Amino acid sequence: MWTETMIKSFLALSECKNITQAAEKLFFSQQALSKQISRLEGELGCQLVIRGRNGIKLTEEGEVYRDTFYQVMEEISQAASQISEMHKQNENRIRIAQLEMATLPDSLRPFYQKFSLLYPETEMDFVVYDDPELLEKLEDDSVDIAISFDKGFASPKWRSYEVLPLYSVDIAVCVNKNYPGASEWKSYKDIPDIPFIMNQNKKEEEIARVRGVGFSPERIIWEDNLRSTLMDLELLKGATLISSDTLISSNKELLLFSIRDGKYGQSTVCAIWKKTNPKVGMKKFTESLGKYVRNYVKKRKTEETA
Repeated sequence: MWTETMIKSFLALSECKNITQAAEKLFFSQQALSKQISRLEGELGCQLVIRGRNGIKLTEEGEVYRDTFYQVMEEISQAASQISEMHKQNENRIRIAQLEMATLPDSLRPFYQKFSLLYPETEMDFVVYDDPELLEKLEDDSVDIAISFDKGFASPKWRSYEVLPLYSVDIAVCVNKNYPGASEWKSYKDIPDIPFIMNQNKKEEEIARVRGVGFSPERIIWEDNLRSTLMDLELLKGATLISSDTLISSNKELLLFSIRDGKYGQSTVCAIWKKTNPKVGMKKFTESLGKYVRNYVKKRKTEETA
């Protein structure tokens, strides 16, 4: 397979018509240059140059390849420039992933708006994924930042990531308003031991959640995505657990019974990203987000004590 070095050696020789001058132009020894030309001729299966007393002369094949290689090198140069520009643009493009059906919280909306005004050169792309695909996309660098519930980010697995707690959300038992007896329930403690519809992709976590709010995990109905869960709720198959920041929480066909107390009554939403993310835009974004969250928490505490 011919290489760029072989092509550059051949083109330098075709321009200089002298092996000494061509070698000096490329900072090669004459022997090294001759070796590159011989290798290229071997790869192409034809003689490219004729060495004579008056210098170097191209063969007919050499003249054809010379013109072709000039075009190839020009296209390579243009491609390199294009890719360099793409990388430059990508440096200031941040892909932010959040869970499917999650709403943009009021606490963060002002930050995104202000950041866009202060740093118009940094583009924010928002994408959505199911849980646990969200964190998988972060791990394989498909996204730069994941907005996710705390998944035990203090564990060694996440040591190479930065984790910024953003806000807390209430967890609620969600059931269709037409479920038998639902109209009589005043709180989640009034709900009998009915089936729960949960995500089969994280069974251990879901069993702990159902048990943690006082219900039996033996009657769990397993589904593999949120759409299937919503369909089961429509068909009155049971209840599920959702966070208060999801789009379905505003569905008038559903009743929500907030839990709030205990380990599983609330969940912390975090921003998480790799410490080694090299993007210029990431540094601006994460520093600004950290500052905003600290000021927001401080303001809330001041309001609560006033």
